[in-house]
Amino acid sequence: MEFLQYKILDNTLQNILLAAGVIMLVFLFKKLLSHYAATLFYLFINRNWKIMDSKEFSVLFIKPLSWFIVITIGFFTLGKLDYPRAW
Repeated sequence: MEFLQYKILDNTLQNILLAAGVIMLVFLFKKLLSHYAATLFYLFINRNWKIMDSKEFSVLFIKPLSWFIVITIGFFTLGKLDYPRAW
């Protein structure tokens, strides 16, 4: 497993593969993650305000929430990588 310590742009191959793996997992499970988060958010909102039913809330909320989750996790994951000194 010595090849995982190979450096590319001041990052080890292990760190790059880990970051890519996390981002790919989030892409694969973004709908599931956003569905559970939307359900929890709906339960919190519905206690205080009775605005709409669960189905309508899910239709309006899941797609933007899924992209928000992907972008947020992507920024945090890519932030863990080091920028090359030459740049």
